[in-house]
Amino acid sequence: MNIKNFLRKITIFFRSVIRFVFYNLKIKNEIILVYTMGKVGSSSVFDSIEKNNPYSYVFHVHFLSNNYLYKILPKLDKVFLINIIKGEKVLKVINNFTGCRLKIVTLTREPVSRAISDMFQNWNYKYDDIENISIDIIYNDILNSNFEYTSNWFEYEFKKYLNYDIYKYKFDKMKGYQIYKSEKFDILCIKLELLDLVYKNAFKDFFGEDIILMNTNNSKSKKGNESFTLIYDKLKIDTHKLNKIYNTKYMKYFYTSKEINSFKEKWS
Repeated sequence: MNIKNFLRKITIFFRSVIRFVFYNLKIKNEIILVYTMGKVGSSSVFDSIEKNNPYSYVFHVHFLSNNYLYKILPKLDKVFLINIIKGEKVLKVINNFTGCRLKIVTLTREPVSRAISDMFQNWNYKYDDIENISIDIIYNDILNSNFEYTSNWFEYEFKKYLNYDIYKYKFDKMKGYQIYKSEKFDILCIKLELLDLVYKNAFKDFFGEDIILMNTNNSKSKKGNESFTLIYDKLKIDTHKLNKIYNTKYMKYFYTSKEINSFKEKWS
């Protein structure tokens, strides 16, 4: 083990000890969750918030509901097992510190670009090697993707765990983010497409402090990037399917008509 990795492990250990003491002594009274669907820029948001809160519990998680952890995910490929492990770990901490308020950051993204990113993030559950698969096969697999995961996540996952229906409240489509307050938690919801423009104000309004947004988990540096770029530039979807993808409660709640039309134009 080199010195750099050794020091990193020592730092993580002492931070975890301090964090454990702080929460048991009730010096810290909130747990921060970056709780989102996958491939919506949440890794960058998580890394930024965690760096700014080194002694707080800050978690990055996609699934916390019984619906996904124990009904849907166990039926999928074993590559998704990590999501169950992460979810159970987060739930254990939340249950251990029931007096803590949850500060939840979640994000949205239009379904087609999210599905493309997801395919290239999780290619190993479908292919042996993304770089040895025909671009036509990947293209057709994305066309046949279930874009409903994006549209349904807030109802089938977020609402199932929090018992909170975000659609009952207002989302400021023009501002690009919204803060919701409940008895036990606060929620910051940001549109990924406007993240770079609004994160300073959004984080300041939500956390009461400035947070610098880090750029991590960039698709350009990942395996299969050439195929990713080609498909992102060339993918076209028929009008009937586009209307089905974009004529949903999810899209109408978070996105303006102008934004929806621009997405349709991009993929049509």
